[in-house]
Amino acid sequence: MNMQNERFIANKLSYIRRLSADLDTFEQEYLGRIEPIRKEFANNTTAIRVELDAAHEELLKYLKKNKSDIFPGKTDRVTITGGVLLRQIAKLVRKARHITVDFLRKKGRTDGIRIEEHVDWPKIETWPDDQLALIGTDRREKETFAYELTGE
Repeated sequence: MNMQNERFIANKLSYIRRLSADLDTFEQEYLGRIEPIRKEFANNTTAIRVELDAAHEELLKYLKKNKSDIFPGKTDRVTITGGVLLRQIAKLVRKARHITVDFLRKKGRTDGIRIEEHVDWPKIETWPDDQLALIGTDRREKETFAYELTGE
């Protein structure tokens, strides 16, 4: 390697090493400052989140239990002080446990079976070159470059 290339590469490695060290220092300082704040607020946010989830579930249970009074007839939207209550009714197909691929095949309902096909590249990569040529592909060299930092 000529001196000009070596000098350029050595300078670039040194610069990268300095930037990496600066970034590590900055991140350590940042994490050191933020951790006490995170700990201080973690207990409060966790407690509030638990309480919020419980209140949410309590309201949904109440709406379900009292639905005939809250949503009379076919009403699906009720505006009250503080918000809007919504009810949605959807017809869903129950996913019975006994319905399997074999069950559908026996019933002649293969239209209810999803079949997914994919090219098996790991398998194709094991084929010899003449087999690759038959399907219109080949092996090629791929050159990559990397570096490791060492002490100056």
